[in-house]
Amino acid sequence: MSSFSTASVRKRLDTAKAGATSEERGRLFEDLLKYIFESAPGALVVANQRNYFRTEQVDLAVSNGGAYPGLPDEFLVECKNYQEPVDSKSVGYFLFISLMRDAKLAVVVALNGLTGNKEESTYAHSLALSASAKGCRLVVLTEADILSLTSPDELAEILRERWLAAWANGGIGI
Repeated sequence: MSSFSTASVRKRLDTAKAGATSEERGRLFEDLLKYIFESAPGALVVANQRNYFRTEQVDLAVSNGGAYPGLPDEFLVECKNYQEPVDSKSVGYFLFISLMRDAKLAVVVALNGLTGNKEESTYAHSLALSASAKGCRLVVLTEADILSLTSPDELAEILRERWLAAWANGGIGI
């Protein structure tokens, strides 16, 4: 577990956004989110896991350990350091992996959100409806959310509010 520092979050985010290649930007962004999620006392985070056949990859697997009260014991996090909103293909792939693992919570951290419109459930937003019907709730965090955090408790509260909203509306927690 690490201690949480807003200065460190901002510096790590700037570094991740300025990476020389998309691979480097992705790795640095995953490192930032691992730092953020594991800063909550009791949380355990495992990064960059692949399945047996090496055909599926999970950015972050989080074990709650009481760090995120009101949320499932384990959940998955997809890290997307894209300059544009994340498309339905990427969201669908992540939700497929989450559903195959019977995850009740799937978190996409997308700097610029998702394609489509939440109210109209279009494009990437539409996929949350099907996943929710199968018991997996999709929650989205953006760059603004990351920059607003001042403590692990705030992250826990945002996640809990959005997970509950996704459960209640049958769609997505934004």
